[in-house]
Amino acid sequence: MRAFSFFATSAAAALAAGLCGCATSSPLLVEPRSVAPGEVRAQVGAAGMAPIGGDRSALVDARAALADSTTKTTDVGKIDPGVAMLFGAHPGVAPVVRAQVGLHERVEGNIRYGGRDVGTGVRFIFYDARTENAGATTLSIGAEARAVLMGRPDDGILPGAFVDNVKGWGGTIPFIAAWQSDAGLVFAYAGAAVGADRVTGRVAFTGIDANAPFLDAAVTRLFAAATLGLGVGFRKLHIIAELGLERDLLHSTIAQRSTDVRLYSLMPGFVASFRL
Repeated sequence: MRAFSFFATSAAAALAAGLCGCATSSPLLVEPRSVAPGEVRAQVGAAGMAPIGGDRSALVDARAALADSTTKTTDVGKIDPGVAMLFGAHPGVAPVVRAQVGLHERVEGNIRYGGRDVGTGVRFIFYDARTENAGATTLSIGAEARAVLMGRPDDGILPGAFVDNVKGWGGTIPFIAAWQSDAGLVFAYAGAAVGADRVTGRVAFTGIDANAPFLDAAVTRLFAAATLGLGVGFRKLHIIAELGLERDLLHSTIAQRSTDVRLYSLMPGFVASFRL
């Protein structure tokens, strides 16, 4: 239970840090066994992203530069790393609303809403060792494709930068090892995931010049994450919490200026998971 308390504390810390808007997140938040064919499992909760290393100050530095009256239009290169984070690795907290349906004895499909993106995916449990009392050890692999909600603005997150026409796509491949106690009262999992995103849009630095033109922006994100999770509950209802460590590599191009941003981030998340 100490681990569960630690996860909850980390999630609260990310929430406090994330008042700036919906986070970039790809939570696992899984149960060891898939739902039976034709059955549906619903999940409602939240997931966060809290940068702790690398170029984690890029967004704060960009805000400071945009708020500085001495910043000139020729200095906007100082703001580019913050724009890269805004588009590609957005700190904060995002809702998690997901539905999972059993497609086969060991295969489930899902659809997820995450605030600034929507995704759909599949998970295949290729190893499932069960006990006589409903305990289990499982190994699974999945895949999720997602799309950034087109045109969704991020105004107010980086004051002085007006963002428009945001769109993008991405994907994640997770591998998960999980254990479930007898009767499914407690379960735990460890996961590793790799993924990539591509986000494009336009940005105008109106904080420097009210008549600033829109500039084309594109950000490519590569990431890898390791995650530990814990769940407790009974029969149809479980509460799941997890904490991940993620490494992000961002490459942005804004008006032909290239910028690289590297981050280490904590990725907490929690959901209430219940079978309908």
